[in-house]
Amino acid sequence: MKSQKVSTKGNTLRLAGFSIAEILIALSIFSLVLSGGFFLNLDMFTVGNFLAEEKVLRALLKESRSRALANFNEISHGVFVGSDKFFIFAGEDFSNSEVLEEFNRNKKVKITLDEEENFEIVFEKRSARVKEKKEIMISDGARKSFIFIGLEGEIKLR
Repeated sequence: MKSQKVSTKGNTLRLAGFSIAEILIALSIFSLVLSGGFFLNLDMFTVGNFLAEEKVLRALLKESRSRALANFNEISHGVFVGSDKFFIFAGEDFSNSEVLEEFNRNKKVKITLDEEENFEIVFEKRSARVKEKKEIMISDGARKSFIFIGLEGEIKLR
């Protein structure tokens, strides 16, 4: 901000104000901030939640498969997907097994296996095989993703 002294017959008068350059710089910064808002919307946050849930489930499946393949505690390992949590467990089925780890789920993202929302995937010890092929669907209403688990325990994103 510039201030100028204007002198009129012994009286000093000050004029204060913004120069044209300062106004133009402020307007250009404001327009840049405003135009950046057009590229952001609430959909970006829901995509982030969807992708995060997909990554967490894939990571848990891979961790469980690795534990079964390494014969950790000489027992099969699996993942149980509940309505509000993921569980990594050691045993042949979730109901009779020791829960090793649990993780909270995002309830806005729907995860199903053959239309069921609560299910388990068990990898056999030493081989990491599963009894049958599985295809897990992850959806948030706008997007869908599929995780395929083959008989040999391979985990692929479709």
